[in-house]
Amino acid sequence: MTVHNIHYTPATRGHAEAITLIFCDVYGADRQQESTVIMKLCCHSTCFGVVSFDADYPVGFILLQQAANTADVIELCVRESVRRQGIGRHLLEQGLHLASKHGVSRVLLEVEATNKSAYKLYRTSGFELVGKRPNYYRQRAKISDALVLKCHLS
Repeated sequence: MTVHNIHYTPATRGHAEAITLIFCDVYGADRQQESTVIMKLCCHSTCFGVVSFDADYPVGFILLQQAANTADVIELCVRESVRRQGIGRHLLEQGLHLASKHGVSRVLLEVEATNKSAYKLYRTSGFELVGKRPNYYRQRAKISDALVLKCHLS
């Protein structure tokens, strides 16, 4: 078993390249256009998040975008090599904590209906199902629904 030295830090503009590299590693080259959007959002004043590192190697991130007292989780990504170690859960917890510090009282997100592990993470973290967007995700020949979830922060 590999021992990891995971640490977390609030995302800054300086982390935009590391965040984009994680995104591309997780989703591959077929989502290159989206990675450009992620890079731009990292530098936008309405966005905030957390980046996780194994020593100095970036392994995960959460990125949120705020509008008034609501924030949307734009992306939560963890490299496959370090999954199932609680990194995603910790990123989500820290992201929600940051959201609260930014005056956010409600967080929304979408998750692919077939992504059972992500759905379980969100449900056990206080998110509730509020809707479904049919045929929302379209990657290659695969089409799937998005589940819309929300969480109220105290």
